[in-house]
Amino acid sequence: MSKQAVAVAIMVLVAPGAFAGKPDKQEKMDKVQQDVILLQTVSVIANEVEASNVGASTLSHDQIETRQASSVQELLDTLPATSLVGSPRAGGQTINIQGFGSMDVEHVQLKLDGAPKQFRKYQQGSLFLEPELLKSVDVGKGPHSSMNGNGGFGGVVNMKTKDAKDLLKPGQVVGGMVKTGFHSNNHLELYSGTVYAGDKDNPFDVLVNITKRRAGNMKEGDGNTFNYSGMNFLSGLAKVGYDFGNGHEISLTHISGRDASRVPWAAKAGLFDGYAVDELYRKTVWRETDDTNTIFKHQFTSPSVEWLNTDLTLSYVDTKQHDTRPEEASKYSGSNMGNENWTHYKTLFAELKNNQLIETSLLAHDLTYGVQYLQGKQDTLMLDLQPTHVKSGEYNHGLYQPWYMPSGKQTTMSVFFQDEVSWNDLTITPSLRYDHVVNQGVENLAPRFNNPAAGHDYSQKSYSDLSST
Repeated sequence: MSKQAVAVAIMVLVAPGAFAGKPDKQEKMDKVQQDVILLQTVSVIANEVEASNVGASTLSHDQIETRQASSVQELLDTLPATSLVGSPRAGGQTINIQGFGSMDVEHVQLKLDGAPKQFRKYQQGSLFLEPELLKSVDVGKGPHSSMNGNGGFGGVVNMKTKDAKDLLKPGQVVGGMVKTGFHSNNHLELYSGTVYAGDKDNPFDVLVNITKRRAGNMKEGDGNTFNYSGMNFLSGLAKVGYDFGNGHEISLTHISGRDASRVPWAAKAGLFDGYAVDELYRKTVWRETDDTNTIFKHQFTSPSVEWLNTDLTLSYVDTKQHDTRPEEASKYSGSNMGNENWTHYKTLFAELKNNQLIETSLLAHDLTYGVQYLQGKQDTLMLDLQPTHVKSGEYNHGLYQPWYMPSGKQTTMSVFFQDEVSWNDLTITPSLRYDHVVNQGVENLAPRFNNPAAGHDYSQKSYSDLSST
């Protein structure tokens, strides 16, 4: 039940000449009393609402629809202690939570339907996803959960995709909708179409969505053009769910997105003021980004065993990026991923967890425990057309992995336990997590960067640690 607090303010206005000159004390007081104007009493009545969790924020389906954001990062920019970092270009935005950014040693972890997404290319955004596909976004701030593991020091952003039941009206079995939009700033055009089917008496639940965004360069408030900030993004979602009716529910989700546009190599960079047109053009790349996500979930709530409530998540995420520089850039330095480059991230994830509620006369325990397997693979390659490198065998004639972004694989196996202990309005959450990490590098194609004597070591390394909060 909400409570009301009443504050009463009495405002006193004193005339500017009230203290003019140097009269004695009594004369001052008389003068002040004459010049005082008593304003009407103001009563302020506020409703005291239930306190929210300061360590978390949530965007609902209706809030997402209202914001009409052009990216997930832009969507999150309105949440407390959460901000957008980078530029408005496609793939040029990252998320900052309480000062920790998702490009700085992966301080912010990104999840889609509980499955992690990883993309760590230097000066690039970390997320390629159409906000039209989301029904809610939960932001956990800080390293307060043992279920997040590596990369979640700043927090975690968990995005949940839409289901048919989120769109079906009461009594409706089949539905569909189309949506279009236009932004005058960058002439953005939005086209979205969705069909869905299912109801409470039907075990099947299916949803299919296709969304297209196309835009030109943005303009800032002062009229300056944000060069090469256009986009041409096409995405799709297909989701099927089935309820077996005996406590078992499964769902299969596939999301794919593609953007092809000309951007600066460092997509997070700013306006590039002061550059001549031809010089700025040489700093750009034609970038093609393909992002696919496949997620299988199985949830089981036992009708007879009170403590058995399992959740199984299996996912495979595949993100590819291909950059091609203008031909006239060939005579310049081959740094910053060369004249042409290929980046490929593959993430395989499996998690099995159980949730158990134990209530006593004094305390309530909300237990979550389980195991995780995460394998991330990074493949990189670049074509360096500097004349001296093309002729040199030490540089494999210009085709090699960037020394600052080598190829490799990381495998993490984890066990976690978390207990939310509640007593009246007080909740504490002790947790424990064990991680075993194995890193395996890939030798560089260029002998110049594959020399053990120079410290180039691509051998397997493993680490183990126990953490608690």
